Amino acid sequence: MITFKKYLLEKKGLWDNIHAKRKRIKQGSGERMRKPGSKGAPTNQDFKDASESTIDESIKDRGSHFANVAKNHNEKHKYHQALAYESEKDSPQRKAHQRAASLHQTAAMTAKRVSDVHNPGHPDHHKVDDHTADYHNDAKKAKEAETVARESESEKRKN
Repeated sequence: MITFKKYLLEKKGLWDNIHAKRKRIKQGSGERMRKPGSKGAPTNQDFKDASESTIDESIKDRGSHFANVAKNHNEKHKYHQALAYESEKDSPQRKAHQRAASLHQTAAMTAKRVSDVHNPGHPDHHKVDDHTADYHNDAKKAKEAETVARESESEKRKN
């Protein structure tokens, strides 16, 4: 699976080509930037198309990214649920795994909501940054709970 960051780094477009040429010129390649309107130079429409396609593609990619993130949190939720079930009743390990499972479930639901909101037609699309911030807070809490659960498991093994 290709990550969103890797996809953006591999993607070549108008601005990638412009930046690459500027870099080569700065390094002394002897090339020159074409004058606006000259043959082979990008037109105003090229710049407009490049900005629109980048925005549309990045919105779709972020939406699918958060859908995958939601799946990962669901898997972690199931994992911690199983460990909680296997732990002794009322033990600190059981409580830690139950908390981690609950928080991963919350993070999964928030990530799914962020995935849905990235759709430009969604009524809450203008609140996408708020929903993304909510997800990051939920994911941070889930990760902290997972760390506590792991520490309680390692303490149990030591004893």
